[in-house]
Amino acid sequence: MSDSTLDQPHLQEAEAVRRRILRDMSVAQRIDAAMDMFWVAREQKASALRRHNPGWSEEQVRRAVHEAILYARD
Repeated sequence: MSDSTLDQPHLQEAEAVRRRILRDMSVAQRIDAAMDMFWVAREQKASALRRHNPGWSEEQVRRAVHEAILYARD
């Protein structure tokens, strides 16, 4: 978060809670959370690609998702 965003008290409180939660997690829990976020991001990207390219096959969607993540493309 940018410093200007944290000027808002409710966001400061949310950030403090987020940090406390992460600090209290084990390494394994943090890895699990990161993997969950990774798979959610992949599915969201696939969903967006399907919506913008309705004629694409699942293989085309899969490849585009792979490339988007591998090369950090939009």
